[in-house]
Amino acid sequence: MLKKTKSNRPRGHPPKLRDEQAAKLVQACSQYGEPQEEIAARLGMCVETLQKLYGDELRKGKREAHMSIRKTLFERAQAGNTAELLFYCKTQLGMRETNHVEMTSPDGSMTPKGTTVDLSSFSPEQLVDMARAAFRGE
Repeated sequence: MLKKTKSNRPRGHPPKLRDEQAAKLVQACSQYGEPQEEIAARLGMCVETLQKLYGDELRKGKREAHMSIRKTLFERAQAGNTAELLFYCKTQLGMRETNHVEMTSPDGSMTPKGTTVDLSSFSPEQLVDMARAAFRGE
């Protein structure tokens, strides 16, 4: 309810009313991903009023956009597009790419076991060559 001043004139902005033409615009804008802040500004209202008056249209537009994208993704995945197929499998089928890193050694401890190498059979020149190769990353 608008407050009235001493002169009996209403104060503030008149309340926004739902308009069917605006409802169609809201749904279309939502369907194409326009942020609610921009839709509200386009209609000259705040986001809260937009959500109150046109919440169903905002949700329906978003649902239709998602359905259209899912349909396109599904069609591309069926056509053999590897990227879309992998994305679909991960998002819709729950598949995951995982790397398993073993954090314990075979004996169950957290201490990795070293490898012993017997270098006694190598000549000093061979050892120097191996050390140089190791530092060069060969």
